[in-house]
Amino acid sequence: MKRVSVAMIGSGFVAEFYMQGLANVNGHEVVANYSRSAGRGKGFAKKWRVPETTSDLDGLIGRDDIDLYVIA
Repeated sequence: MKRVSVAMIGSGFVAEFYMQGLANVNGHEVVANYSRSAGRGKGFAKKWRVPETTSDLDGLIGRDDIDLYVIA
């Protein structure tokens, strides 16, 4: 089965809850995070081992390698 590529839009309180829930789900990988704050995005990515963080929402949404966007 193909792994689902997930992008988390947001890096605050709600995104933390989503990540906690996703930790118990198999078959996905959170590959990118969007944050308006570069510092917060980097901290979120480090904590949750998300390989990429960005403050470019249009660029993230325009990607064709992401299967699911979680708006947090």
